[in-house]
Amino acid sequence: MLIYQRSRNTGQLSARVTEPGNAELLPTEWPNISDRHLRTIGVSIRRVVELAGRREVRMTVQRTPEGGRYELRWREA
Repeated sequence: MLIYQRSRNTGQLSARVTEPGNAELLPTEWPNISDRHLRTIGVSIRRVVELAGRREVRMTVQRTPEGGRYELRWREA
């Protein structure tokens, strides 16, 4: 979350592991987030997870009234 806070001056990002190999990330307090920002934040999240050693990272994103919702799935290295 520190990277997000240092690179954005709007909204918040929360994350939680829902079960081994699955996580949910929620950008909130940014109801008018652009498609471009949803995409670039998603690409960044996926890359950080890959750099952390996770393999076959898959991600879905959907817009929410508060901002967005990312679901990630991966295999451990």
